Amino acid sequence: MADTAKLARLLLTLRDGSANKRVTLPSVDLSMSMAAFQEVVALKVGIPSEFQALEMMDGGGIRPKFKPLDIQKSAMRLEEHGIKSGLCILVKDLRKETGTATVRRGKGWEYPPTIGRYGRMERKDMPRDNSCLFHSIAYVTDQKGDQKTTANKMRFLAAEQIGKDPKVFDTAFLGMANSKYVNLVVDPDQWGGGIELSVFSRHFEMEICAFDYHCLREDIFGQG
Repeated sequence: MADTAKLARLLLTLRDGSANKRVTLPSVDLSMSMAAFQEVVALKVGIPSEFQALEMMDGGGIRPKFKPLDIQKSAMRLEEHGIKSGLCILVKDLRKETGTATVRRGKGWEYPPTIGRYGRMERKDMPRDNSCLFHSIAYVTDQKGDQKTTANKMRFLAAEQIGKDPKVFDTAFLGMANSKYVNLVVDPDQWGGGIELSVFSRHFEMEICAFDYHCLREDIFGQG
């Protein structure tokens, strides 16, 4: 008698965190090879396998950590890579990560978009009290009141939006139960991250660019 296939529910998230770039795979066969899985990913998100970099969520929390998957071991089964049901797989497009010319097989040279040379950036220092993200959102959305009050207001706003949409913000996406995550968001000792930025971009109907000016890296939320 043949072994019963081990099926897993996985969530694919593109690197920029945009709400329209999350894909749920409800029944992935964990016995399939990494190479076969990459072809599935290519069909779902439009990134050819040769340009994919995959990372697996390693623990939950406000700022979950991800560890790279060794896609060079293409014949190894997904379960041998440590992939199991409920995990979030981060998908990166190497064409956008490198910022240099890359070759697509059989189709010549392609130059991914890079950050322009001109523009203006203004730096605004925020209190270093574990709520810098929430202070920043309160500042750019022109919230009225003292800084501590407006940062807490943003925390509770994020918690409210996450709590009322448990289908989108489920255990697979958050890395923990929705109710537990909501309690963490309002904890003043916890940091905010990409999940909260995607919530704010959707709530305020605005595009948010989280920009690291040290290495000129940008993560865009609410794009398009």
